[in-house]
Amino acid sequence: MSFSESVQQMRSPPYEDASMHPEFHANISPTNPPPLEQMLHAMFLQINNTNQALMTMLAQRQEQTIQRDPKIRPKTFSGLPTEDVLTWLDHFDNVASYHQWDDPRKALEARTLFENIAATWFLQQDDTTKNNWHLIKEKLVENFANQDIAQTSLHQLQHLCQQASEPIAQFGVKLNQILLWVDPAMSDEMKLFLLWPRMRHDLARRVRDQAPKTFQTAIQIAQIIESSTIPDITNPPSIPVSRSYDPGPSPMDIDVQNAQILHRRSLPDRDSNGRPRCFHCNLYGHVRKHCRKLKLQQGNKQHSQNAQINWADAASLAELPGNV
Repeated sequence: MSFSESVQQMRSPPYEDASMHPEFHANISPTNPPPLEQMLHAMFLQINNTNQALMTMLAQRQEQTIQRDPKIRPKTFSGLPTEDVLTWLDHFDNVASYHQWDDPRKALEARTLFENIAATWFLQQDDTTKNNWHLIKEKLVENFANQDIAQTSLHQLQHLCQQASEPIAQFGVKLNQILLWVDPAMSDEMKLFLLWPRMRHDLARRVRDQAPKTFQTAIQIAQIIESSTIPDITNPPSIPVSRSYDPGPSPMDIDVQNAQILHRRSLPDRDSNGRPRCFHCNLYGHVRKHCRKLKLQQGNKQHSQNAQINWADAASLAELPGNV
């Protein structure tokens, strides 16, 4: 083999297949299409993602189209011993889930549902607790779970009093229920002792004059007295009108007179020259004792009285018989 042939063989070594040449794979473009299996797999993944996105969008639209019934509201909570706070919290969470309320909305809705003892308790909490639903739940369970019925009823009894417009029947039922919670075997004498200071004073005084022996009898007497004192608006009583009735000065006249008196009192007692002021005509230079206007008014009044007396004497003389 010649030298030139050996050099050529070293430059281009013999390969049985063109794919075995090292430059064969280097010349393949990266844009060549992948195999068919990879294309199908990528297509299936894209279709699956699209289906999931469509299902999520349809579920959101379906939730938006569902109309929540605004009449479904949580029950109120009074904090009474007969109420179970855990049951009420479960009920509230169910209604909140139905309306899809978040925690701030739950805190806002809960503050409108507290009554009586629970309302008083909620007002005593700080702003952090009032705006945090989790803190509200924790303190509700802490204060109202496993509470003593007798102690809670005594606390409610201390603040109980009949309102001015509250019917005695409604107040009696409420007071009797609290007394049963305090002591189921409480005597009627003790019930009456606790009734008098909590009933309206005018009604309690009239009921005590009847000397009732039992609590129920006292409530029945109070109902009769209360029904008899209600005015009948359909047939108002007739008020006799007397022709000689003098209503007196109107409030406007009284206000004018008071304003005049205040104006007179605000004036100085003497002018710049030292002359006194008359308290009758408000003119300076004389006092009320020597006021000419006052003397003139008094003289006219005396003259009119004398004239009335003269006319009365003339009328009495005319009625006398002629031989007198």
